Amino acid sequence: MLKPELSRHNKLRKMKKLRILVAIFLITTSVSAQLKVSTTGNVGIGMINPVYKLDLKGNVRFALYGYGWDEIYLDGQNQWGTPQLYCKTLNFMVGNSNYPVNAMYVNWFYYKYLNLIGSDKDLKENVMPLKNTLHKLLEIESKRYTFKKDPEYNGIPEFEEMLTKETFGFIAQDIERVFPELVYPPNATNNHYSINYIGMIPVLLEAIKEQQIMIENLQKEFPKGGAPVEKAIVNNELQQEIESLKQEVAYIRELLSVCCNTNPEKSTEKEKSNVIQEFILSEPTHPNHEELKVYQNAPNPFNETTTIQCYIPYSIQKAELCVYNMQGIQVKCITVSERGKVTVQIQANQLTAGIYTYLLIGDGKASDAKQMILTK
Repeated sequence: MLKPELSRHNKLRKMKKLRILVAIFLITTSVSAQLKVSTTGNVGIGMINPVYKLDLKGNVRFALYGYGWDEIYLDGQNQWGTPQLYCKTLNFMVGNSNYPVNAMYVNWFYYKYLNLIGSDKDLKENVMPLKNTLHKLLEIESKRYTFKKDPEYNGIPEFEEMLTKETFGFIAQDIERVFPELVYPPNATNNHYSINYIGMIPVLLEAIKEQQIMIENLQKEFPKGGAPVEKAIVNNELQQEIESLKQEVAYIRELLSVCCNTNPEKSTEKEKSNVIQEFILSEPTHPNHEELKVYQNAPNPFNETTTIQCYIPYSIQKAELCVYNMQGIQVKCITVSERGKVTVQIQANQLTAGIYTYLLIGDGKASDAKQMILTK
């Protein structure tokens, strides 16, 4: 009777071991579908053929001990279908002052609060003052525009709104002609031109300072309570002409009094005529004199039309009023057919905003140069 009971007990033990082996096999099979260690030592989670030391398929969550178990997520399950790295409660940071992020390439950057940029003097070298920015700024035109649609951002509301909303700014190629230091051309990581907009701030500041100096100088020349600047310039030129005419009359009287050692009142008309003819032939305002004259334009600065008074001797065969930019490049020449006192008008739409130099050129001879400022 003992032997059958032992035999039955042994059978039960064998069946129990078999059940355990089956359970272990099932568990191992199930786990291997979620966690796989390859023969090369690569560990895969959520995959069966890992190709990296840790190859993970799916979202990731890190619980930070000591911060109330706040969690950091690498999440691909969102409305845009692109991975997002964030923390639900903490002010998530990447890098710090001792270990900063060396480089970051982004298509779109969003910040909610104050954005600070390192500018300590200890970080800089070759520091020099920035000068003569006003005339360069006048060559730049601000633009209003929208961005072209990019299929890469389809379905992302923030990007779509940004692309369709009208905004203001500059064209990088325009800035490159004037301030190449602020423009970054295409390279291996960026197919388009980029502008350092923050770098425009010191340029604008220096331009304002230069303009303020000009205003203060004008205020000194034309004190408060006097005539407007444009009228004052015209009045000043008229006053100079009146004084010149007075001197001419006095000179003629003196010549007449010396002529033939006689009293001018008793001189013959022919004698008087000869003296006057001799005088006016030596006077710059006479048609036969060879001196070109060009006067300051008014108004100056201008944004629509400005007028330039000139004097061109009658003996000049070819006369032109030529305009040059601050680089000395000729941008416009106006042929003047009239002689004597001539008025030339320049329309603002004929030039871009900037500071210009103009002068008369007659038969290869040039007058004194003047400057004018065009604003838009």
